[in-house]
Amino acid sequence: MCKAAASSVNELKSKVIDSQNQLIIRQQEDLVSVKDTVQKKMKSWADVVRKSDKQTQQLTAKSVKEVDKAVNEEEERSKNLIVYGLQDDDKADWD
Repeated sequence: MCKAAASSVNELKSKVIDSQNQLIIRQQEDLVSVKDTVQKKMKSWADVVRKSDKQTQQLTAKSVKEVDKAVNEEEERSKNLIVYGLQDDDKADWD
């Protein structure tokens, strides 16, 4: 009976070791998968940052042009003179 019990214990130990080896293999596969996913996401995040940086530069150039246009329009308006109460005359040359 001792030999049968020892054989069963050895068989169970072998099964436990096999299960642990399978678990280690699965964990290694999962780790490789996670590494690949992280690498892909890091690349895509870097691409997003690069793209948004280019968009920011374009928006900045566009906004500078808009501000310049607004300033020029404001300067044009500041040169105009409005006199209230005068009658408009067709003969007058206001240019």
